[in-house]
Amino acid sequence: MGAWGPESCSSDHCWDALKAKNIHKITTAETKDSLDSFEFPIKDPYDAEAYVGVVIWGLRHGCSVERLHLVKAAATARRLMKAFKKSDEDFELTDRHDALQEEILDIGKALANNGIIKPKHVKGLFERMNDKLEEAEKS
Repeated sequence: MGAWGPESCSSDHCWDALKAKNIHKITTAETKDSLDSFEFPIKDPYDAEAYVGVVIWGLRHGCSVERLHLVKAAATARRLMKAFKKSDEDFELTDRHDALQEEILDIGKALANNGIIKPKHVKGLFERMNDKLEEAEKS
């Protein structure tokens, strides 16, 4: 699971794989270079998560992702999802399962829309911590 959140793009492995001058302003070319650096088949679960993470990071920041990478990322995300069964007892597993479902939907949208989706705001570590603090204060 991601180091800072349930999304595939929320880990050091993903950020290490992003070959960008500024990952918050990543370009389509930088996304492509990052994705082309992965060797298939991906066996290491951290590398699989990073691959899906790079696709999601690029898509959510307005980059166009090649169809081949979208297809590979969708298959990889489904494989990861099998490892994270939704559970009522473990909220982290449930959050990870839900995040993978949303990522698969985003990849599907990109497949239907020439490799792009409408950019989404990706919450950073401090925004997540603030959300958790606000939730705790309410309870």
